[in-house]
Amino acid sequence: MMKILSRVIWLLLLLPACGTSLPKEAEEVDVEAQIYPDYRNVVIPANVAPLNFRVEQPLNGCVVRVSARNGEEILVEADGKGDVRFPLKKWKSFMVNHADDSLSVDLYVKDKSWMHYNSFSWVVKPDSIDPIMTCRLIEPSYRGHGALSLVSYNLEDNTSRVIAENEKLRHEPFPVNRQSCLNCHSQQRNGSGNSLFFYRGEHGGLVLTYNGKSRIINSRVGDMYASTTYPAWHPYLPLIAFSINAVGQTYPVSDPSKTEVIDDRSDMVLYDIEKDEISYITKTKNRLETFPCWSADGKFLYFAYSDSAALTTSVYQRLRYDLARISFDADSLSWGEPQVLTDFAKRALSANYPQPSPDGRFMLFAVSKYGCSPYRHADCDIYVMDMEQGTYRLAHEVDTPNASDYCRGWSRNGHWILISSRKDDGNYGRVYFSYCDETGHFSKPFQLPHEYPAHDLEFLKSYNAPEFAQVEPIMTPSEFYHLLDTSHVQPANYRGTMDIPVDANSGASVIR
Repeated sequence: MMKILSRVIWLLLLLPACGTSLPKEAEEVDVEAQIYPDYRNVVIPANVAPLNFRVEQPLNGCVVRVSARNGEEILVEADGKGDVRFPLKKWKSFMVNHADDSLSVDLYVKDKSWMHYNSFSWVVKPDSIDPIMTCRLIEPSYRGHGALSLVSYNLEDNTSRVIAENEKLRHEPFPVNRQSCLNCHSQQRNGSGNSLFFYRGEHGGLVLTYNGKSRIINSRVGDMYASTTYPAWHPYLPLIAFSINAVGQTYPVSDPSKTEVIDDRSDMVLYDIEKDEISYITKTKNRLETFPCWSADGKFLYFAYSDSAALTTSVYQRLRYDLARISFDADSLSWGEPQVLTDFAKRALSANYPQPSPDGRFMLFAVSKYGCSPYRHADCDIYVMDMEQGTYRLAHEVDTPNASDYCRGWSRNGHWILISSRKDDGNYGRVYFSYCDETGHFSKPFQLPHEYPAHDLEFLKSYNAPEFAQVEPIMTPSEFYHLLDTSHVQPANYRGTMDIPVDANSGASVIR
């Protein structure tokens, strides 16, 4: 009896609010309605926030029905702009009860009369997506920056909050060339809440939160020719691998990419948090190593590798990278010999951004014609490598022709990938997610959902360096400003042999 009663209550909760109902008569139209974002025929996690969308055509009314195979349904009426927004509680309840189900989505649109467009599907997977995504919001400018913020998005309820920002710093009197740049938020994936980002400005450096306490560290020490740049948290140890990059930028007159980021030199270092100590992983003058990324078991560090270091920025289109890895012994904190995994450079291509899956079976990476900044290149493609077979292919399921796409990471369960793409207009970086099955094939990517469906159409910011996270970062803008006002920035300890003495001040990119 109690089971029957609970079932009746659940069905009552799903009844349409305010008397929403389907039209009694509607003409069947053999076309698909155009919606933004394009959520047609996608695979989604059961814990994802409502996939609100806008119907992109003139209308005098619109009703959307989402129905399960057992006949249970949600009815939602669009507003005057064609925005379809699902009530959060009703959506969450429906998705939980229909995990591992295929839902049918029907659009009834009224112009002069009612029309029923072709249905599309949402396949709901019980495999949860990571609940948090962090990123930097930045205008797609090229020689400078304005308002910057590091933001946390909750992928389960369409909410967001600011982690840190430079708004207060920008409005204080300071010289025009003063830095106030925030970048590269990254969080350890073990759910500890340990995180970091860089502040390139007065009293700046590596802003590290570890075991609930935050401090600012000068991470350019010893004979390092540049500050730490691209981070990679060890999956469970208090260690962070960084590339150090002597970065330059050039601005081609006729290149549609508008700008090129070029490494004149790059190596990798390891920061031991508890010892507050930095040591070299690679220290070479005739090779480039960048974009480190740990394997999920912490036994290998993957990175992009090039022997094109002798080239100058004037021939940057001949700079090409392959993927490599180096073994790591956690007991002795020692490294093996680098092993090159691909041969793209020999084929006049460049591979970057290695992202191994949590189970070690697959690795996603970016391939473009040259260089180490493929996110600027319309020819940037996503490739997937089968790590057991050593073979790789173009991941055509998630790759967009003539648009820069690259993977920014895997969910903790290895079923969801996070993609950064400029396919909307070639300028603004947007965020997409895709499901990976057991064979290493992917579903059609779906865009980051928002409460307001057309948010990204009107948002004049790029989602820069998006990354999955297990828990909400603890940093807030007020805590960040307080840290800048009260912290005494100390250099980390350096473990190694000095080649040449250098000034240990933290720096940013050099414009050439």
